[in-house]
Amino acid sequence: MQLKTILVSLATVLMVACGNSSTESSEDAATRSEPDLPGQGYDRALERARGVEQDVLDAAERQREQIDEQGGGG
Repeated sequence: MQLKTILVSLATVLMVACGNSSTESSEDAATRSEPDLPGQGYDRALERARGVEQDVLDAAERQREQIDEQGGGG
């Protein structure tokens, strides 16, 4: 019975030690770039990639228009 008490106490101490600290300031939490939910970081990266893709497509279109204006297009 004493072993069970020691194991429960040890498990409790480990869980408390591994838990989030409530002493973090609100500035630290606001400036952190860690995702709040699982997969949210992936979603943010995917949105940025889509935005970059659109920028590249827009730049390519402008380049094609400039080539056409110079009379070099096809």
